[in-house]
Amino acid sequence: MPGSAGFGDARYDAYLPFDLAPGSMLKVDAAYECAVDDATLRLEKVGASTYTLSSRGFETQDQASAALDELRALLLWYSLQSRAGLRYPSQRGNLTLFDHPQAIPTAPGNGVGHVARARGWDSTDGHYDVNAAVVIPDHKRLLRWASGGVLLSIGIAADSFFNMLRPAIAFRQLRAVTADQKLTLAIEIYAAHRFELGDKARLISLVTSLEALLPEWEVSPPARAALTAAMEIIARYREGFVAGTTDREDLERVHSRLGQLCHEAIGTTLRNYAASVLQRHPSLGDGDQVPRMLRETYDTRSQLLHDGYADPNEVSRGLGFLGDFVPRFLAALFTEVANPNSAGHQG
Repeated sequence: MPGSAGFGDARYDAYLPFDLAPGSMLKVDAAYECAVDDATLRLEKVGASTYTLSSRGFETQDQASAALDELRALLLWYSLQSRAGLRYPSQRGNLTLFDHPQAIPTAPGNGVGHVARARGWDSTDGHYDVNAAVVIPDHKRLLRWASGGVLLSIGIAADSFFNMLRPAIAFRQLRAVTADQKLTLAIEIYAAHRFELGDKARLISLVTSLEALLPEWEVSPPARAALTAAMEIIARYREGFVAGTTDREDLERVHSRLGQLCHEAIGTTLRNYAASVLQRHPSLGDGDQVPRMLRETYDTRSQLLHDGYADPNEVSRGLGFLGDFVPRFLAALFTEVANPNSAGHQG
């Protein structure tokens, strides 16, 4: 099918496809455009669960390429606000441009040729895949390759989609979100959790989305001093063993493990980190209850990974807590990065 306007002055569009998780869809019968501030955004359905979000009309390829990061940030924001699962290509894809225009096939029954000729095209300048994130030279005559499928979903109106994007579009440093690799990864993991098949896998994904944010948190100075003393004793003791022997290697592993203990356990770091964010955003939850729920949910996650099983009631309880807490928590961090010095204490 045609994938560009194919006429006019040189101009470029940022084109980002995305898939919604099963059970969600956007009610888009045809391409839907929305002017927001200085941007013209275009939403289009191109498959059973595949959509495209484009930012249009840039004068240069570099401007359109930079806009791809803003589109990714907008979709991350949408996932947090709508609680809908989604995924998109994280890398820029390839767009094929021919050295010379190629004639449109004229053989009877050729669907591509029929659609292109209906546009008034007798030749094309290139093509791209519907599932690739690309910068489109909209003045060129480009074909877009796509495939279809079947899906039963609950719909969200296109105007509601854009209304959810408006606050993020107004943020001063939207592109800073995708430059923050830890935050982007955390939101991408959250956005993908609804593609998981069961509650246990979803709970693990939600905990992992929080883990992706964590800095290394050192233990207290007294604990670190004790560990350092123990490491020095082992270092002296291992010198009595020949390098390369099993005994020497065992002692080196113990020495290394003690070094790792200089950093807090992940569960403790998670609670400490969450508590620090709650101080800035108290509307995210109670300062005592949230750490307690995080501890219990992390214990459930650990049991699942160790045994493959946990009390279904605990899984359900943890999933209910994380399903509400994680998107609000990530949205608060998103706002801090994208709109610094004016994020306030939002939940």
